[in-house]
Amino acid sequence: MDFRSSVVIIGCFGLIYTGCSPPIQTLEIYNNGRPKLVHEYKVISSSLGTDSITVKLIKYYRNGMKHYQQEIMNNQPNGKYYSWHPTGVMFAKGKYLNGKLSDKWTWWGKDGLPDSIRTFRKEMLYGEYIDYFGNGKPHKLMEYVENKKYGYYKEFDEKGKKISIGEYRNDIPHGHWIWWKNRIKTRELTYENGLKNGPFRIYDKLGKKKIIGQYKNDKKDGEWNWFSDQKGLDSLIVYNNNQYNGEYNIWHANGNQAVKGDYNNGLKNGEWKWFNKKGQKDSIKIYDTGQLFGFATIYYDGRQPREIMHYVNNKLHGKMTSFYRDGTTESEITFANGLRSGSYKYWDSEGNIEEKGAYLKDKLHGLVLRWYTTEQLSSTAMFSSGKLQGLMRIFSPSGSTMKEGYYFEGLPVVIFEYYENGRFRRILAYRGNEIIQEKVWTAIGVEITTPVLGIRTKSNVHSNGNPSYECTYKNNNKHGIEWNWGEYFDLQSLNIYDQGSLVLKRTWAEPGIPKEDILFPGISKQVIIGPYSSAD
Repeated sequence: MDFRSSVVIIGCFGLIYTGCSPPIQTLEIYNNGRPKLVHEYKVISSSLGTDSITVKLIKYYRNGMKHYQQEIMNNQPNGKYYSWHPTGVMFAKGKYLNGKLSDKWTWWGKDGLPDSIRTFRKEMLYGEYIDYFGNGKPHKLMEYVENKKYGYYKEFDEKGKKISIGEYRNDIPHGHWIWWKNRIKTRELTYENGLKNGPFRIYDKLGKKKIIGQYKNDKKDGEWNWFSDQKGLDSLIVYNNNQYNGEYNIWHANGNQAVKGDYNNGLKNGEWKWFNKKGQKDSIKIYDTGQLFGFATIYYDGRQPREIMHYVNNKLHGKMTSFYRDGTTESEITFANGLRSGSYKYWDSEGNIEEKGAYLKDKLHGLVLRWYTTEQLSSTAMFSSGKLQGLMRIFSPSGSTMKEGYYFEGLPVVIFEYYENGRFRRILAYRGNEIIQEKVWTAIGVEITTPVLGIRTKSNVHSNGNPSYECTYKNNNKHGIEWNWGEYFDLQSLNIYDQGSLVLKRTWAEPGIPKEDILFPGISKQVIIGPYSSAD
């Protein structure tokens, strides 16, 4: 932009004349001919000659309105400062001292309403500090000392309603603070050097107390209370160093107690009780330094136990007993270090046993027996680390054996199925989950097996014509079932082969009474099942 400078001396005809206003010099002008920057100065004479010193700078907008004026001393801002919006409305008013902001400064918006007030000392905030909303109402009022908030603090909304009142010390909250919303108190808190220290209150939207407690060194301390409209006191908890410490109480909405216990240094300790909404006991547990330790009871209705168990170091350990509502026993299970380990039993609601067995590290292990509701044995099974291992038998309600299965590491080896009259119904031989041979009979003993290509049978008879031996082969290897009978058709032994390898050997002590079963006889994974008493 093209600026022209000119010097205009007004009202004084001499260089030194104390009885007239300081002369004015235009330093810059706009291209429309109006002054942009002027200064007032005074002339100084000395033995070395004369010189001029600026005492005031004045800047103008292009429209001729004043932009600002600044008093000058010692070649730096010193004294009053004024500034205006282009419309002529005051924008700022303040003072400089030795080139630095000093004393009270005020700023206004374009509409002439106050925008902010700051107080300075050596260009640092020092004293009153106010921010205003656009409608001219105060927003925040506070005090500063050396650029840090120090003293009262007040905050309001645009309608002039209080939001908060408190105090600062060295830029951190201090003393008693209060907050409001729509003229209703919402919170009270006491600070000491920035740390919460002293009473603490929270109120609901109607101004009723909701939480009452206190802090010590910024941590919850002492008794804390929670309240609700429906029941009054909702919870009572004691703290020490921000940890639960002492009495702990919670209530249901109807006013009945829900939880009662104690803490010690943040850890549950001693007897704890839980209650239902009717005020009846729901459960009782014992804690030691935060861990369940000892007996625990869960109730149906405050009187009749539903479960009784025992804990050690927060893990179930020992017997856990469950009950039906009438008090009869439903189950007994033994635990060790939180896992089912040891014997267990189940009963029906009439008191009849349903099942018993044992666990090892949370897996079925050993003999498992199950019963019908008539107390007739329904099944027996042997387990090893959760897998069927050995003989599994299923019985009819009348007590007849309907099925026998031989398992190794959870996989079937041989399964015998029977009719109610004791005759064979079906025999299945397995390799893993694959059926390698199947034989089927009618209820009167007639074999109805479907022939399989590649399987041939060898057999012998006694002198009286009764069969003495029968075996199936595959590629000249025994494969499937090998039978041995006595002279009068009494079964003496039964073997199962898989391509020449003996996988099951069964012998009979006398007709109808097996003596011993051996899985994989003669090799390292041999399993002996006998004497034959798995149903006992």
